[in-house]
Amino acid sequence: MPADIQPERSTGAEQSIIQWSWRLGIAPRNAIAIGGVLIFLALAFISSGMLAFIEGMLDSNTPPVRVPGQVTGYTTNILDNLPHMVIRLHSMGFPAQVTPAISPALRNSVQPGERVILDFSPRLHTLYALESKGQRYNLPGSSPVGNPLGAIALIVLGLLLFPYPFFLARWSWRDIREGSQSIDGTIIALKTSAHLRKRTPGLTSRLMRAWYMVDVQPSRGGAEMQFRVNETRYAALFVGEKVRLEYSSHLRYVYSIKQLEEVDEA
Repeated sequence: MPADIQPERSTGAEQSIIQWSWRLGIAPRNAIAIGGVLIFLALAFISSGMLAFIEGMLDSNTPPVRVPGQVTGYTTNILDNLPHMVIRLHSMGFPAQVTPAISPALRNSVQPGERVILDFSPRLHTLYALESKGQRYNLPGSSPVGNPLGAIALIVLGLLLFPYPFFLARWSWRDIREGSQSIDGTIIALKTSAHLRKRTPGLTSRLMRAWYMVDVQPSRGGAEMQFRVNETRYAALFVGEKVRLEYSSHLRYVYSIKQLEEVDEA
């Protein structure tokens, strides 16, 4: 580049625009690992939710498992503002102690030291009723179906989490198979969120990570292309500069970016 021509360096606020891209600019091998972990997590949520929901439905139509226990005392939980009965169990496969929420009426009916019979759902082992002196009491907030809303929430969370990691892994695999692509073009915009990070006080400022984007107009025509680069590459670029990029076509990860003058000299 001639010494008397100084390229324009874009630092204006109009170029510092917040925008999110599906193409994160991650290296394909890193992206496929991240996508794989998130896919596994999403499938774990879905399968856990479906299993809990199905087992709850089966438990609602199955007689309970009756487990003997002894009341050792009472406690109060500030979260639900209900008394909780402390019961000691001596049965294999069940906890040594449970503290279910009970109604105030049951609190007055059963004294410490008395023996009770607890009703657990056979598959989920949800405690939902107890019997004392021949009288059966349903426990507030419990049922043999367990927590169907929680199971549905897990399924929905998994379904929401699954699509993007799936496409991320798919794009990564295609980029690995196809290899890098090359493009010659002119930088038409440089964008960063660094100024927003500096304006944000306190902990948020330290947690936010600035991003740096480069918009390139291909020399052979066509729509402009956007790439995410690191801070070091961004600092060396100028609007109006002609460059050659080596990148992955789907994730738009930049392997290298060079001035065309450097390429011609090489």
